[in-house]
Amino acid sequence: MPLITAVFDTNTILQAVLSETGPAMVCVRSVLNGKVQLITTDEIVAELRGILARPSLNLKYPQLSGQPTLSLIDSILERASLLAQPRRILTLDRDPADEVFINLAIDSGANFLVSRDHDLLNLRGDSAFSSQFPDLKIVTPVGFLEIVRAI
Repeated sequence: MPLITAVFDTNTILQAVLSETGPAMVCVRSVLNGKVQLITTDEIVAELRGILARPSLNLKYPQLSGQPTLSLIDSILERASLLAQPRRILTLDRDPADEVFINLAIDSGANFLVSRDHDLLNLRGDSAFSSQFPDLKIVTPVGFLEIVRAI
């Protein structure tokens, strides 16, 4: 059983698909090799699949709709733990779309929320948030890799 549990926002997974050598892909590989237990929900999976199916993105990034991408997503999801519906613990007025990620991380007891989203990353500087949820670390893919490599 992995020692690390994490929630990845959809952008982290999309960045992994778009750059096979970037830090987001290394984060995904940590899930695929069993070092990290990814936690997700049906809502996040549906959002990811919806993004991958967007015609405008597929024109710009044809690899998003290719079989290697679909196989990678399937492999990630096969190894992920699915939480049916996280409790709504926090509301994020500035970007309500991010609530699913933060609430999933809190409700599941994840160690990390991996994102490049500034609204989520800014929670790190919120002393009320940090004192209420001291065990949850919100990090960028690069920050997450530094921690994973140290373990």
